[in-house]
Amino acid sequence: MESVAKSVESSSKAIAFGNLLMNFVLGGVLQELFAVMTKLQIMLHLLIVNVQIPPQTLIFFKGLLGMVTFQLIDLSPYVTRLFRLEDDASELVNYNLEYLGYSSTYFVINMGNIILMLLVNFCVIIFIAIAQKCQN
Repeated sequence: MESVAKSVESSSKAIAFGNLLMNFVLGGVLQELFAVMTKLQIMLHLLIVNVQIPPQTLIFFKGLLGMVTFQLIDLSPYVTRLFRLEDDASELVNYNLEYLGYSSTYFVINMGNIILMLLVNFCVIIFIAIAQKCQN
């Protein structure tokens, strides 16, 4: 019985140490990843202030845009139908905005996936409130 207790104790210490080490390593990696994403977002949004950028760099930025802005799903057709927005035919103030995906003058369309995250958070809050009411 004592040998089982010692083996459980040593294995739990090894697992705890391994977990602590992995959290430290992965936490640092994720922090660096988000720092890189923030820097890329700043570089990409320099186009808004008309910084002169070579065409090859614009093509490279266009490829990074979806990843850096976390726009994995194009929601503009659904948002247009949901809010009954008409076609936006106005002229852009800055043509570089089109490269960044801000081609509309409607804020709701330019929000992109943020509106989806807000709706998901709202649904989660309602679900938690209902679950707490059911527990009481």
